[in-house]
Amino acid sequence: MSFMQSRLLFGKPVRASSPGGYIFDALMLLFLFVAYLGCKDLRAFAEALPIVTVPSSAFVFFGALGIYGIRAAMYVAMIRRNRMPQAIEWLVFLIPIAFAIACFVASSPLLRIYAEFHGYAFCSVHGTRATMYTFARKRGDCPPASVPED
Repeated sequence: MSFMQSRLLFGKPVRASSPGGYIFDALMLLFLFVAYLGCKDLRAFAEALPIVTVPSSAFVFFGALGIYGIRAAMYVAMIRRNRMPQAIEWLVFLIPIAFAIACFVASSPLLRIYAEFHGYAFCSVHGTRATMYTFARKRGDCPPASVPED
């Protein structure tokens, strides 16, 4: 981790007038909308429904928020006036990116853990285009496995 002490996170000094940062601000609005959609999918668990079917990619939506860590690191660099060492900037960049990667790679296991936390048992996987997971409040309430329609 010594690179945090010796390497600049951004090649050129970051300024408020840098246009690249505004692209991340625009993307953040998109990421917030996508995360809102993910919250709508997960809200079914809090409603105590007997059977819940959600896409396996529900936590991928939250991983998109971690990409905004790049812009957060830019703000820290501007506040610190791009001084070395930039360890704080690196950490503000790496931690959200690690969160994003964890959400992208482990969305399905995170969804199962989230369902178990809310008292649901995993039933089945189905879907032709998007993989959907079905969870039931009680193991015996699982619907019978259905054949996907063509």
